[in-house]
Amino acid sequence: MEDEMWRPENDFSEEDEEMETVKGADTWIPLIQPARDQRGRNKRPWLSLQSQERSRRLVCLLVAMLVFMLLAMVTMVIAIFRVWNELDTCDHVTTGADTAAWKPAYPVGCSRLSVEDVWTSTFPKLLTESAMRLMDVNGDGVLDVVTGFGTGADGYHIPSVVCDLYFNGSFPCFGGLLALDGATGRELWRSFADHEIFGVNCNEDISGDGVNDCLAGGRSGAFQAVSGRDGWVLWKFGPQQAKVEMMNLYTAQFLPDMDGDGVPDVLAAHGGDPLREPGSLYRLSGRLLILSGKDGKMLRWAEVPDKQETYYSPQVYSRQDGRLTVLFGTGGETHPGSLWRMPLDDLYEGNMDNAEVLYSDPQKGIMTPPVLVDLTADGTVDIVMAMFNSTVLAMDGETGEALWNASFPMSESYSTPAVGFYNDDDVPDFMVHYQHGPGFPIYYQSHTTILDGRNGQPLVVPYIRDTVGAQASPLAISVEGHGNDIFLYWIADCTGYEGENSKFDFVKGTNVHEQSRADFCKVRFKTSGYSQLAMMGGNIAPPGVTIYDSRDRFHLEHDQTVNTTAMALRYIQQHPEVRGQYERWLGESDAEGADMTKTETATKDRKGRRGKREDEKSGKRRRRRHVGPHDEGGVQRLLSTGSLAPSLDTSDPQAIDVLFATYWFYPAKTTVLLPEDEQCVQDMMENEVQRFSPDST
Repeated sequence: MEDEMWRPENDFSEEDEEMETVKGADTWIPLIQPARDQRGRNKRPWLSLQSQERSRRLVCLLVAMLVFMLLAMVTMVIAIFRVWNELDTCDHVTTGADTAAWKPAYPVGCSRLSVEDVWTSTFPKLLTESAMRLMDVNGDGVLDVVTGFGTGADGYHIPSVVCDLYFNGSFPCFGGLLALDGATGRELWRSFADHEIFGVNCNEDISGDGVNDCLAGGRSGAFQAVSGRDGWVLWKFGPQQAKVEMMNLYTAQFLPDMDGDGVPDVLAAHGGDPLREPGSLYRLSGRLLILSGKDGKMLRWAEVPDKQETYYSPQVYSRQDGRLTVLFGTGGETHPGSLWRMPLDDLYEGNMDNAEVLYSDPQKGIMTPPVLVDLTADGTVDIVMAMFNSTVLAMDGETGEALWNASFPMSESYSTPAVGFYNDDDVPDFMVHYQHGPGFPIYYQSHTTILDGRNGQPLVVPYIRDTVGAQASPLAISVEGHGNDIFLYWIADCTGYEGENSKFDFVKGTNVHEQSRADFCKVRFKTSGYSQLAMMGGNIAPPGVTIYDSRDRFHLEHDQTVNTTAMALRYIQQHPEVRGQYERWLGESDAEGADMTKTETATKDRKGRRGKREDEKSGKRRRRRHVGPHDEGGVQRLLSTGSLAPSLDTSDPQAIDVLFATYWFYPAKTTVLLPEDEQCVQDMMENEVQRFSPDST
């Protein structure tokens, strides 16, 4: 155990009680649970970087896989961070005057990092908001990568001709799972689904073929079990009483065998109401589902106790009495909700009256799953949660009592905290990320800091600030020694206006969908935006070391963009019988405000003279449609939480891989009002009042 690396598929067992992994939310979260006789010694063998042969030349080998996804392409990059035995980097500090009898006293963490790409792969026309899951798909002994994806073609009631146009007739073509060779980045298989897939769990082999299989959940009721070996769909969550087509399914959990067929079963949350406007009076009530892992048959389903919506990926943990407990949340961005828990047995029996409220918010919901880690040394994991509404709360996982809280007024968070040791005590600390402003999607600034695990006090002051902010959760790499862990987090900023906190608002009539897809840097400051991935820790002063900058990767991430307009025109020329169906669908899309491209033809009379279209005859100005790739670089969206893994390069067993996903999209055309604009309007109104006053001269 001493020199083993943590692997995300490891399950907690009595033989290895020092580490457990949460299989929930959209991330692998290491649960730091030192054995009681090891507390205070910071013994974390799953991420040990020390080699017995190199006690004086400790080498920090950190390998990061960076995955960048565009609306028109997906780019995956593996980068290797190597820090050798340089001055002020990774070494051991000696004590005592007798250097001949040298022995390491305590390890010092890394303070210098270098970056090297290992491989890149591009996947046109895909995007992702999914976590990366790791498993050996092809049996070569190297962990491979499985991730969910969506396509720009997704929507409600999309005709099959769209798949003909853009995906060579593969139907459905709106989302799915993608498996990549961990050694080369080569695509191993692609499995399509009815809609975008963003919640993935590949922790169990339910088909019995020796390879783990995946639960894939996503938009509009998409949920299925997929063979990890070849991407074959094992079963789907089909039409039934428990299913509401408009509601999503989030990252599901594998459960012990509940129905006695010898196969692990499945717990999933079915919720969300994406078509409602914020603050609307009525919302669709969320549901908890227990399905057979063998065939997807519904074993039990129930509405959440308060009948609110749900966006929370449920979690399961064990309490001191040995009973499994289910955590779930309710509510949304503009609707109240609660954090609930109840015994799994009661949920399976339908006894929803036994659900217990741990925390309630009368204004906003509980949407982002917490990190589970034992802070109280009682053998039960505790709950540390960044509430959507301004507060980080630590709760005793056994009693439900509050341990501490921290407040970020006028802020919201979609991020799960990252857990690691930042200072020199033996209690883990937490990196949190909040966006400051009146509420989604209008944020003035983003704040990142690390909270002391003992009391919730900030350890990084002043906060790290960026103008736009990212919604992806941070991660932590565990390094031997107190306070040596490395935290990874995203920065999204505006060129020349880094950390700017000026207020703004959208003009009246701009809907939430358009607001969320705005190019905030352009409309606020008339400048371009960029993203960075940074690493910081107790030995790396904030804001840390930049290991990725979107400005340096522009050509890599954009040059292989596919001209989907040309694809559609070429297909229609080859299959003229689909023109009518395509144009009808395109007209409906335009009516809904979609930015689509339509073929344009001019009529001619028998002598070949160009005739006038109806809009020309009526004198109406015809909207010019964009053809081909957009000239602008687009906006990068950072939603997908990364994953940690042992090195995908088997020749370098001491390395750690870090996987991330982002994608680009073309922004909506929006207009904002800045403070000076509002002041100008107010001055003009006052001048008009004065001009029309009877007393004016």
